[in-house]
Amino acid sequence: FGQPRTVTAKVAKVFHRTNDLKAHTFRFVHNNDVVPKVPLPGVFLLWRFRHIGNFLYFDRDKRRRINWGWHRRLWDGLVGRIYARIRHHLRFATDGITDHKMTHYIKCADNI
Repeated sequence: FGQPRTVTAKVAKVFHRTNDLKAHTFRFVHNNDVVPKVPLPGVFLLWRFRHIGNFLYFDRDKRRRINWGWHRRLWDGLVGRIYARIRHHLRFATDGITDHKMTHYIKCADNI
């Protein structure tokens, strides 16, 4: 739930080739959660950390979205930040922190 990039590119490649591992590993991301975005891609050029597991995305309304491309997630993130600003009087930057709360992930899981 909201995990950062944790393994090197080599490890990710081996992990995803092993079907038993990939089939039983899931990576949940809720809208603007900032933690899955660190470390930034390319920042640590020597290691190039990657995500592993099956990707499950939850939009700003905590609904699971299947096969949403990066452009739809980007748009959903922008709208999510605007709604958070309007509804909860949050600053733009703090939406990424509140989306990382486990209570939000639990609500997302309840919606499946």
